[in-house]
Amino acid sequence: MEDTTLAPLVPPVRVVPAPRSLELRPAGFTLRRSTPLLCQEGAEEAAGMLALRLRTGLGWSGGVEPLPQAHEPSGPAGALVLLLDAQAGLGPEGYTLDCAPTGVVLRAQTRVGLLNAVRTLLQLLPPRVMDPGGAAWGPADAEELALVPGARVEDAPCWAHRGVMIDVARSFLDVDELLRVVETVSLLKINVLHLHLVDDQGWRLEITNEGRAAHDPHDYTLLTQVSGRTAVTQSAWSGRAGRPGWYTQEDYRRIVSFCRSRGVELIPEIDVPGHVGAALHALPGLCTPGSSHESVPQAPTAPADGSIIVGFSYLDPHAPATRAFIRHVLTQVMDLDPEGRRVHLGGDEPWAMAERYGMGPGSAYAELLSWACEVVRERGRVPVGWNEAWSAQGGDQDPLGGATPMQLQLWDVRGEEAAAGQRRAAEQGARFIMSPCTHAYLDMAWDEQAPLGLDWAGVLDLRAARDWDPASLVEGVGRSCVEGVEATLWAETARGVEDVEMLLLPRLLGTAEVGWSPGLPVGEAEHARAMEDFLGRCAAHGARMRAAGTCFVLLPEVPWRQAGPQWGQLVAEQEETRRSSAGRAGRA
Repeated sequence: MEDTTLAPLVPPVRVVPAPRSLELRPAGFTLRRSTPLLCQEGAEEAAGMLALRLRTGLGWSGGVEPLPQAHEPSGPAGALVLLLDAQAGLGPEGYTLDCAPTGVVLRAQTRVGLLNAVRTLLQLLPPRVMDPGGAAWGPADAEELALVPGARVEDAPCWAHRGVMIDVARSFLDVDELLRVVETVSLLKINVLHLHLVDDQGWRLEITNEGRAAHDPHDYTLLTQVSGRTAVTQSAWSGRAGRPGWYTQEDYRRIVSFCRSRGVELIPEIDVPGHVGAALHALPGLCTPGSSHESVPQAPTAPADGSIIVGFSYLDPHAPATRAFIRHVLTQVMDLDPEGRRVHLGGDEPWAMAERYGMGPGSAYAELLSWACEVVRERGRVPVGWNEAWSAQGGDQDPLGGATPMQLQLWDVRGEEAAAGQRRAAEQGARFIMSPCTHAYLDMAWDEQAPLGLDWAGVLDLRAARDWDPASLVEGVGRSCVEGVEATLWAETARGVEDVEMLLLPRLLGTAEVGWSPGLPVGEAEHARAMEDFLGRCAAHGARMRAAGTCFVLLPEVPWRQAGPQWGQLVAEQEETRRSSAGRAGRA
């Protein structure tokens, strides 16, 4: 009888973001149910992540084992091997991946580099490796699970900062939903979660009274007791208004820990001196005469704000209560993540404050923002602010000065005045995180009929998300000044994790590739071919997202069908096989 067992299919090599170097080889490695998974000491985290995917997605039955010293530095034949090698080169996030018939070897000089190597290996395997129940979809008794294509990959990122900002202030995501987003974006080698925790519409992080100074008038538990219960009131596409809620301090530590396990830095944002409506709604002691809401008997605090307009709320820049509030909140947030590196202070859209106090050098805005930067620097952290902070430079209180200059996140690069200020900041040593609203604001609609997203910056399609260069965005702000790139997702229209994923995906693949991979060619024909290749790799990643249960939009510019089975060809081949088998049986 003829053996009709299907050989494992070789998946196409379509990796996103594109690696620096990928060399295909004629023969690959057959992954078996019992293939050993070996790792050096220190590589257990990456090995565990790989093992979980192999086990749940493909039915692999092995376990993670230490690599015997006798087999270092390359490992034995017939195994998956993870190696930490201080001499591996390619930087702290780089890695190499070698796949040959004798085995698969992942090598990096850090644990984060190995995590990135695992993420690339997962893209060389069948999409169901991403399915938590994928093992149930394969033959239960198959010994051969997949054929990993023969390849040599040498890879490292172009930019150090490759982030995504999630706004939980306007509409809340619970811990499990947020971790689901982190898992999804980390697979694209996104390495920063910028968490927008507070705004006019809500306050999302528990702040206690522990450590409160003697002169401090505030009861900080009111921040979540009052403004943790508010959110955007406008119903979105789903008919839902924004979701209230908040993270306890234990929740926040769990988020920090999960991010770190995925090689993702968490940057908390506590927005000052504007976007403070939720704080003014909760704390009467902040509502002093110099703030946007002066406390009166009939309205001791500002009203709750469920709108999506901006620029009207601000703190009193001269009140001692303001500085007590900023110091207490920032100190407690930094204490929740002792290993944290950066704190985002916002500083954006202080339009009403600017009308009252001014906004340039020496203004009350500049002085208060500079002082908040010093609170962050006192704890050895780097302050980050939106691009409006450039207007405070040049005076006695300069947030861009000091031993650790403020990093500026550029969202609005329109207008010569802003561009000139950013050039001056670059000359003073500032570093920039590029988030141009026309390329990286993924809360914009993906097309004119999209039911989610705003359009004040125009429609932002997948091509726009991919086709830009961080180093040439602003004249005078070149590569040496740029820290990296970040996609942002404000939650005016997002309600729940499904909406967040649909706004992010697949457009975040463009941001991820801008941050990791070389830029697109400039020649017209070469540029078109590179974009076509990118869209094809997005289609392949769609199969992985579908297997993982991730929501995404089937954008029409992506050739989704090309990345799946060629059904017409498959039917023809099976019909031919059946006719050949029937003919042989008849002759017998």
